[in-house]
Amino acid sequence: MNVKTGELAARPDQPRWYQRPVVVLNWFAVALTVGLFTTFLWQAGMFDALFRQQLTKPPKDLTQEKVVVKSSSLKGFDDENQPYTIESRSATQDPDKPNLITLRAVSGELRKASGQTVSIQADNGLYDSHTKTLDLSGDVRIVSPDRFTARMPTARITLENKELFTKDHVVVTLKTGDITSNGLKIVDDGKNITFTNRVKAKLRRTANKENKQE
Repeated sequence: MNVKTGELAARPDQPRWYQRPVVVLNWFAVALTVGLFTTFLWQAGMFDALFRQQLTKPPKDLTQEKVVVKSSSLKGFDDENQPYTIESRSATQDPDKPNLITLRAVSGELRKASGQTVSIQADNGLYDSHTKTLDLSGDVRIVSPDRFTARMPTARITLENKELFTKDHVVVTLKTGDITSNGLKIVDDGKNITFTNRVKAKLRRTANKENKQE
């Protein structure tokens, strides 16, 4: 009994936490639980904020997008059922105006009812599918083999009737000479060519005429 009493008497000298290990472990578990719960709430709040940010993000503006096609080709038939072909290195279509297509490095060929062909070439072009018109710009060249070569900065071609119109400076090279003007109109399947505004012509001497004069 004395031994037990002595052992019991020595126990108050020991730390209080040593006397209640279960209580200390309980507090540690509570603290760990609170920490985990706080972490969960913080992460949940962050996820909620991110989720709301995605919901409140403005919708994508599709009007700013453009459809770009490389190496495009346009083929059709005019009013006289004659084929035409327009090709370009690239074609860009704007969703706001899908009837308008911007072309780069344009080339093409138109065929007349007589079977003759007219080739076109330009740096840039704008095709309107509603009006079937092609606006050319940048070193525009219109070539009718064995007839003439016309060069101008800009031109508009109506593909359905093969009419061409420009108000810019034009240089037309023929076998017999050159014609310059500040306007040109080609209608009636290329049969009627009208030069307007400051028209000048410069004829060339043919080899036969020069030999005769000698």
